[in-house]
Amino acid sequence: MTVERMIGKILRCYGRRIFLHRGTEKIEIFGFFEPDTGKMDRMTQLHPGPLGLENRNRYIYIGPPEMPVQLSDELEMDGKHYLVRSIQTVYGTKKPAYIWAMCIEKGVDIVWAKNG
Repeated sequence: MTVERMIGKILRCYGRRIFLHRGTEKIEIFGFFEPDTGKMDRMTQLHPGPLGLENRNRYIYIGPPEMPVQLSDELEMDGKHYLVRSIQTVYGTKKPAYIWAMCIEKGVDIVWAKNG
């Protein structure tokens, strides 16, 4: 079994049900989604984002390469929506093994910096 197939099987068996919102589409996928508990997040609360300062409460998504997330996508779990902020394709031996993304919760504790 290749690395790519093994990771795909792990995502399907142990991943949680996630809905990917892309435009008007709602697609069911299985993957991992957990809070980012890195030490840097505990040191500071705000982080520069594309539109100013935003809360550093971030979440890590790991999902299938067959349905790669995009920066304009939203992920939904348990009635909460998350915005995709950063994406990376992780390769196995010959092809993509999984997609890694950093997300923030939509509409919760987002602080925007004032211009000027």
